[in-house]
Amino acid sequence: MIYISTFSKAFLPSIRLSYMILPPSLLKRPKQRFAAVEQTASNIHQRTRAHFMARGNWDFHIGKM
Repeated sequence: MIYISTFSKAFLPSIRLSYMILPPSLLKRPKQRFAAVEQTASNIHQRTRAHFMARGNWDFHIGKM
């Protein structure tokens, strides 16, 4: 299965942070194609988001919403 979604409606719409989840067998082609694409979300927003999720705060946030 492939999942594509965004955090825009549930978490800071202005940073326009989205994601794609692929099975390992399908990772090679997108990595090659998107390697040259410039990212629109800042690195600090991405790292902050990862930290927020790693600490379990995302589940709490969604539960409160």
